[in-house]
Amino acid sequence: MPGDAEHIAWAQRVAFVAGVVLYASGVDLIHVLGIIGTFLFGTMYVSPDLDIQSKPFQRWGIFRILWYPFLRIVAHRSNWSHNILLGPITVVSYFMLIAIGAGIALNKFWLPVVEPLIDQGQEILRQLMTLHPTHDNFMLVAVFVASLLAAAEWHILLDIMMKGDRQK
Repeated sequence: MPGDAEHIAWAQRVAFVAGVVLYASGVDLIHVLGIIGTFLFGTMYVSPDLDIQSKPFQRWGIFRILWYPFLRIVAHRSNWSHNILLGPITVVSYFMLIAIGAGIALNKFWLPVVEPLIDQGQEILRQLMTLHPTHDNFMLVAVFVASLLAAAEWHILLDIMMKGDRQK
């Protein structure tokens, strides 16, 4: 299987090409940078390899404790982490649980530095929970999740292309 450095190098190439295509297609530069940034974040931090004590697992630093349940429950290269359809959904769903938990914790302790972000997050959550999100907020969440899913999907595809699918 490709190592962490190879996954990152390929992700950077894909991100560059995708950025050029998106920008040439008329997507605003700030949105292109957000998509690319999320894709690269997903490659480095929300990897299917979080099912072992890998480089992405180590990058979380003291927050890697949040990934211990995932590491303990999901066997390495199982369908739950490396299946081409189920793997990205599982990893990104687990990450979204962490992100929601962090949002709730920040909201509870009300950090003044992130107050505007919390307000926007609360509004997005309110709209999603009442099933009445604005188009902009829905698209923001959808693009964020899609970029993370794309990063996990690219990881699995690269594993398959570089060394064959050894899941069986």
